[in-house]
Amino acid sequence: MTLCGMDATGQRRRAEIVGAGIAGLTAAAALAARGWAVRVHERNAELREIGAGISLRENGIRALEAVGAWDELVAGGERIAQWELRDERLRVLMAGSLRTASLHESGPPPASAPSCETCATSRGAC
Repeated sequence: MTLCGMDATGQRRRAEIVGAGIAGLTAAAALAARGWAVRVHERNAELREIGAGISLRENGIRALEAVGAWDELVAGGERIAQWELRDERLRVLMAGSLRTASLHESGPPPASAPSCETCATSRGAC
């Protein structure tokens, strides 16, 4: 299977993506950049931050780099140095620290960003 925007008959390929979260918008941006006609379906009337951050590791970082969204995304995020998992009473169940270097030498280290939706839609992903 090819990701080229044209099928064997020369017709433009179409993609219908369900959900305008980080995965849906990143997929839409990647396909649109390759010439696909893309439509994103979202049940909410508008895209908005929900107050939760996202944590990205190697595969997510590489995907966002590939669609050209990484630099804009991390401009509003924070680097994660330590993490904690807490229960409903805020007791620490687990804790750890993250390396400062990336798992792949050419890219950025693990990071957190407040929301990808605004970044991806500003790039014309859908």
